[in-house]
Amino acid sequence: MVVIKPTARFRWWTSEAQLVPQELLTHHIKKQKHSVRAPCPTATLASAAGISDVSAVVAASNAVDAADTEALEALEGVVESRFEFAQIASREEAQKEEDDRRETGRTTLRAAAAKHAAAHDDAVALGVQGRAGLVKALSSYEGKMAEARLAEVGGASAFIDAADATLAVADAVQVALGAERQHKEACDRIRQAELARLEPPLAALATLEIRAADAGVAEEPTVVGAIAHVRAALESVRRNIERAEDASAAPLAAAIMSALSMAVAAERAFAEAKQRKDALDRLVVMGLNGSSRITFGLEAAAAAHELNALDARLTEDPEAGVALLTICDAPATAAAAAVTAGSTANTDPSGARHLVEALGARLTALDAATTSAQRAKEAADRQRAAAKATLDGALLRCAKATLDGALL
Repeated sequence: MVVIKPTARFRWWTSEAQLVPQELLTHHIKKQKHSVRAPCPTATLASAAGISDVSAVVAASNAVDAADTEALEALEGVVESRFEFAQIASREEAQKEEDDRRETGRTTLRAAAAKHAAAHDDAVALGVQGRAGLVKALSSYEGKMAEARLAEVGGASAFIDAADATLAVADAVQVALGAERQHKEACDRIRQAELARLEPPLAALATLEIRAADAGVAEEPTVVGAIAHVRAALESVRRNIERAEDASAAPLAAAIMSALSMAVAAERAFAEAKQRKDALDRLVVMGLNGSSRITFGLEAAAAAHELNALDARLTEDPEAGVALLTICDAPATAAAAAVTAGSTANTDPSGARHLVEALGARLTALDAATTSAQRAKEAADRQRAAAKATLDGALLRCAKATLDGALL
């Protein structure tokens, strides 16, 4: 290593070498070299000063000039070394700054990826990963992430801009997820409200089954079919509510109205079955269940309407109902009387004639009573049909008003 001990005139360059540009410093060094190498009037000065040994003075001056030249050359090497070191340090500092900026971009990308992963997991947990708005936001994030990965191999500024754009899209995914969460919560509230509206019909259906079992008509085909139809309709409505993506009540209005109509029909079927059973029970109590007219009516296709009319007569006026049953049963009684009269006529012709006349009068009265009863039955059937239509209309209007109120 060269130890430089410059003279005072070179101390400025040695102390300020790091602050002087290379070109300017080289210019000063070359200038100083030129001044050192310039002819020195040492001998003239020595002669003028009266120094006899001029050669010794000249040798000393040349030695000083040689030392100065060597010092300048060493200084030039040091300056060049320091300049190269400064350039290397500057490049390393610039590279470090570039790496730091890239690391900032990578940190931003990691934050965006974490937000995207959290949003995706939350979407899967909520079951909204297939919603259009969220799918669009996720697709946009994937595109921005790919662009950022490509920009990473380029300049740091472009990479940071791409990373910031990716983070903004990840924030947009979070916003879209929040909107979908609110939408799902609203849909769940509507869905729960719609399912709660099915509880009263289900409870009424269970009560109807209990009433049918208590009344002994649970095995009636009409009752069984009506209850099955109501249960199937309510189950269909429940499935539609649970599967509905938006849980909108409007598309379910028709299904709910259908289920309510079926519930009304089931109630009507139960009432008719109970009326038939009550009529049969009354016939058994009165001992008229073996009547040929009633037996034939039970086996006929119109047995339900006849028994409903009979049940209404028995309920409104038991005595008139008994009279009607007696009239309906009169043909069998008359036949028995005719057999008895025939056996008596063998011994008493006049008595037989009176019995035949009485039987004819009885049959005439029976025809008149039967015609009157038939007319009364037809009038009662018309009244019953009108009342049933009025009741059905009122029930449907009430159900529609309840449904409209719930929808509002």
